[in-house]
Amino acid sequence: MRYILVLALVILGGCTDANEPGGMQRDGLQGQGGVRPVDSTPLVLPTLEGLERREALNEPTATPTPTPLVPDVPEPTAPAAAEQHTIPSPPPEPVPPPVPGAATLVHDIQLTIYSCLGDSTGAYCPEGQAMFCGQQVYRGAAACGWQWECGQQFRIVGDPLGMVYTCEDRGGSVTGIDVWFYDYHDPATQAWRNAMDGYVTVELIQ
Repeated sequence: MRYILVLALVILGGCTDANEPGGMQRDGLQGQGGVRPVDSTPLVLPTLEGLERREALNEPTATPTPTPLVPDVPEPTAPAAAEQHTIPSPPPEPVPPPVPGAATLVHDIQLTIYSCLGDSTGAYCPEGQAMFCGQQVYRGAAACGWQWECGQQFRIVGDPLGMVYTCEDRGGSVTGIDVWFYDYHDPATQAWRNAMDGYVTVELIQ
């Protein structure tokens, strides 16, 4: 294609006839017989390099597609495992062995008394019939509710005598403790009874 363009330019620009004297160029219109002087300006033909340069200037330059910049993201690293501090568990506290004679408190126990003298039946005397658990009445014996077994010993909190009593008897209406005294009307018996409340705290002796 470049060579065809060069040839076309040469034809259009005309050429000098070497056979005519005076260096005159014939007019392209042969019928008119006229001639015109040859232009003294030298004809400069375009070179191949110039044509290539011109084509390069006329061709649109392709704009390169910009490459998006991706920031360097550091790879996540696994967090270091936290140091685990093992707290030693305290040694178990030793369980103390049961102490012989240890007491258990029982609250709100109804307190009554019964006796040999002053009772109309006369059945609660030493020479009378045995108590429910098989013993004859004695000082310190008591009739107890069915929640306590025969032979259960106890103290009464606040007892001015400070005695230890034993469950030896039962009673049809006894739900708490019914302490035996020989004479119901004895001043000592009445003083004891008046010093005690109707409901007391009992200290069971194991």
